[in-house]
Amino acid sequence: MKSTILPVRCTAIQEKPATLVETVKVLPYLSDLKHLKATYRRAKTITLIVDNHIIHKSRETLRWLKANPKFRVIYQPVYSPRVNHVERLWQALHETITRNHQCHSMWKLLKKVRHFMNTVSPFPGGKHGLAKL
Repeated sequence: MKSTILPVRCTAIQEKPATLVETVKVLPYLSDLKHLKATYRRAKTITLIVDNHIIHKSRETLRWLKANPKFRVIYQPVYSPRVNHVERLWQALHETITRNHQCHSMWKLLKKVRHFMNTVSPFPGGKHGLAKL
């Protein structure tokens, strides 16, 4: 049987001490891990490549991972665009859309974010070229 390597994307932006809100965020993450386990039940190992967000190292997560040794976790360095290419995407999104935006409502901002995500250039190394905004 093959090992399975899956990148896990976490879209949370803030890092802060664990709070009740952070604990609530762990539950969907654990649900995702359970789904991966069920989906890839024949895999010998499942390797997760994760960032250093608090939910990836919470007590609940570490307890679950200890009880499920099939999962191997590789933690990426803190903010390292050379290793974690999605950091470039977040930077481009922030520079282009969210920094100093003038949207008067959240739905307008989210509409711009969605448009950015649908039209951003997928080619690494290039400037973040957008279709017409």
